[in-house]
Amino acid sequence: MDKDKDEKRVRGLAQTARRVRRKVVELAHSAGYKGSHLGGSLSCVEIYTVLYNDVMRFDRQHPAWDGRDRMIAGKEHGRLAEYAAMAEAGLIAPQDLYTYMQNGGKLAGHPRNPDLGLEYSCCSLGMALPVAVGMALAAKRTGREHSVYTVMGDGELNEGSMWEAFLCAAHYRLDNLVAVIDRNHLSSDGDTEEIMALGDLREKLEAFGWQCRETADGNDVGELLDAFQDRMPGKPYVIIANTVKGKGLSFAENSAEWHRGVLTDALYERALLELAEPGGTDEGTYDGRNDRTNEGDTDAD
Repeated sequence: MDKDKDEKRVRGLAQTARRVRRKVVELAHSAGYKGSHLGGSLSCVEIYTVLYNDVMRFDRQHPAWDGRDRMIAGKEHGRLAEYAAMAEAGLIAPQDLYTYMQNGGKLAGHPRNPDLGLEYSCCSLGMALPVAVGMALAAKRTGREHSVYTVMGDGELNEGSMWEAFLCAAHYRLDNLVAVIDRNHLSSDGDTEEIMALGDLREKLEAFGWQCRETADGNDVGELLDAFQDRMPGKPYVIIANTVKGKGLSFAENSAEWHRGVLTDALYERALLELAEPGGTDEGTYDGRNDRTNEGDTDAD
């Protein structure tokens, strides 16, 4: 890719991420007194934006198309970012997006809805990576060429099932499996290193047989794009994305209190002011997915 096109790609994705972040705030506010997982959703906005709007291959018209890449969301408390990024990618219509947490709506807190491209509901943390390993192994054994992606929180790594899955993926050399760890250093109970220290996470994952890339700023779309392009054959691939919980809102950044909370009308207005772009609206986006989609293919399963 030439330099000008690459810069346009990054600039467009950054604009998309800003819209996704605003949508996350709107959805959190629409949940009302029920509250929502705002902090962890804001930390993974750029991760989901890059995945759904550049990296992953799927068909907007036929979400169940057999050749699609699979997303197995392990970071259940980042669903708002996933929904908003999917809406930007055209997988979720606006009228469905804004039914979040409403009776009769299509988007619950922990959904599975294949009609929208939501592959898996993981109410118990620590289960998504094992499922992703199974799906990647099945794809290998049946000669399918799609990739399986999973996004997980760093607090989720306290689960022993995760480390069994890390071992299994390396054993079977699942280079069609890509995991992203949202390393924001906070879980609902506080600092991850005080609760159950992960230490040098990259060293651990490499010792478990994974190819590993760590981003200094996991909220930078350019860094993430570089990381997703760094895959090599022969090993499963994991990206450690160092992010900020509550990214973009001064009252929520690096605060475990905003793991789940109620966004009042006053805080909502404050959030919109903080997220407002100087100089007006966005100027458009670059859709880096266009050469990877399967628009128009009717071979849906």
